[in-house]
Amino acid sequence: MKEKRETFQKAVILRYLQKTTTHPTAETIYQEIKRKLPQLSRATVYRNLKRLKEEGRILELTFADRASRFDGNPLPHFHFHCQKCGSIVDLFAEEKQCALCLKNIAPGPIWDYRLELYGLCPKCQKDIKDKFNQGGKNG
Repeated sequence: MKEKRETFQKAVILRYLQKTTTHPTAETIYQEIKRKLPQLSRATVYRNLKRLKEEGRILELTFADRASRFDGNPLPHFHFHCQKCGSIVDLFAEEKQCALCLKNIAPGPIWDYRLELYGLCPKCQKDIKDKFNQGGKNG
């Protein structure tokens, strides 16, 4: 069995992901950490993200039309995606309540779950409302 290597770079990437709530892309992670570690390479970031995911220490959120995003919280929780600005927010619900609901509709045992909600974040809702209100005053 292959032994897990805990390198300095891997620890820095994990710590960064555990502290941020923005669900960054690999490129964002690279750019942010490179400020403090100029010798860091993209390959190192991608390799360590893959290892951390395989170890179950982070989540990779994949989307058909966007770059993968990474979450430093591997525990089951939901995500809300803003369809306008692309932000992703963690949502935490009563675990027992969610598990019971899912258990009642699933055709078999549940080992894990992932629920993604899509809509507009409060900032984008306000921006749209403000734009609409400005348009109404001018017309």
